Amino acid sequence: MKITNEVKIGYKNYTINMVNHDIYVDGKECYGQINYDNEYINIADKFNDNQKKATFIHEIVHGIDEMYGSDLTEKQVELFSNGLYMFLLDNPEVFEK
Repeated sequence: MKITNEVKIGYKNYTINMVNHDIYVDGKECYGQINYDNEYINIADKFNDNQKKATFIHEIVHGIDEMYGSDLTEKQVELFSNGLYMFLLDNPEVFEK
């Protein structure tokens, strides 16, 4: 799996930024953050590749949740995104062209 420079979620095009600074949301340090209004996702570059990829999926799930109004809790996003990331790792042939 590759972290791309941009992803499209619904009608929004999110720019993906690998940032060299800590990310805080509500005073808590996070691996990543999505900004729905300005359409970007920041991922902290200081973590290993698996953590960055898991964070990428996590923020994408947040974007899908926001776009389609499914109103998931943070815990639900965490559980679903971790399960989806593991599925992608364990089954790479599913998305081969």
